[in-house]
Amino acid sequence: MSVLKSISYFIAINIAAGVLNYLFQVVGARSLSIEDFSKFNKWYAYTTMFALTGGLLQNAANFYLIPHKQIIRQNVIFVVLAIIGLGLVLSERSESTRLFTGIFILFATMNGWLTGQSQVRLMYQTMAFAGLTIAAVKVGLAGFQIWPSTTETYIKIITLAFVPSIALLSYRLFKSEKNLNIQVRHTSREVISAAIAISVATALVPQIDILILSKTLNKNTFEAFIQASIFYKVVFFFFLIVAQWLLPQQTLDQGLSIIRKLYTFAPLALGLAAASILTLISEPVSVNIMNWHPAPPRSYVFFSCINMSLLTWLFLLIQEACAKRKAHVALGSVVGLILLGVFQYLTGWSIHIYFAINGAVTFFLILILLHFLKKTSSSVTSS
Repeated sequence: MSVLKSISYFIAINIAAGVLNYLFQVVGARSLSIEDFSKFNKWYAYTTMFALTGGLLQNAANFYLIPHKQIIRQNVIFVVLAIIGLGLVLSERSESTRLFTGIFILFATMNGWLTGQSQVRLMYQTMAFAGLTIAAVKVGLAGFQIWPSTTETYIKIITLAFVPSIALLSYRLFKSEKNLNIQVRHTSREVISAAIAISVATALVPQIDILILSKTLNKNTFEAFIQASIFYKVVFFFFLIVAQWLLPQQTLDQGLSIIRKLYTFAPLALGLAAASILTLISEPVSVNIMNWHPAPPRSYVFFSCINMSLLTWLFLLIQEACAKRKAHVALGSVVGLILLGVFQYLTGWSIHIYFAINGAVTFFLILILLHFLKKTSSSVTSS
């Protein structure tokens, strides 16, 4: 299969997965009470922080390939663990959130490592189909309402959704080329630093607003923000597809035109356009589709979408810095985001001041990364 055809499949499948993931949020927003929907999103935001191991392993695998014999051994272990975890989730009658959380983290870790190895060995298709499988299972289980619509049920659903993906990835890796040889250009230290930077950024970008605002806003304002988050997740899912497709290209230093556009203000212009459109449709969508009365304030929708656009642009630049062997600069940007979050958590500003300061600091971090990346490109060109 040609590279162009492979990329086309990847983008198409990931768009379908993104639509299904978004549909899962919509089904949850309609099925759960606003209080339960806020509780579920809050749980997911915190649990994602503890599921970083999956992201670490996935991103490290982009720079490190294990032998085929080790793949066979790991597959046996992973399948056994998946069967045990599946049995525990399906047999648990007390709806134990702690049990589901532990199994969710285990499944996310296994799936992350398998996805990363698949991304290296098989490039795009298997990874994309695995993501589509997770999204389809989530929507299917939520849509058919096999269990009562509660926060615990939705936690169970996203935990179970990993099982088919783990099975698919294990099988495809087992059937992959045994003597595949990929040259690794990064040192062990660079691999670890890049994996940490990208994984922490992956966990922070979609969840940092929820983590901070859940502690600094009153209940009604936070629930209105959670409603608005339905719209900024459109921006996140789109950029997530782009980021997943770009990472192998960035690590292989392909020099694609889309990578060069990261150094311009094209992502910001795209984010402004998306924020404007989503703000215009937010009220009719909220009232007529979500059955929300009243709809979330349009200012929440607009500024949260702008904020997410800046965060995702920063995330793409963090990937680029890691690929250019500037993982220490990427780590500095991630630390900057964490420090900003801690400062905002301690000060507890209103939501509009939060968006203004968060946007300004994120843009400042973007400018710093652009400076280092352009400097690196200039030095490579001159040499």
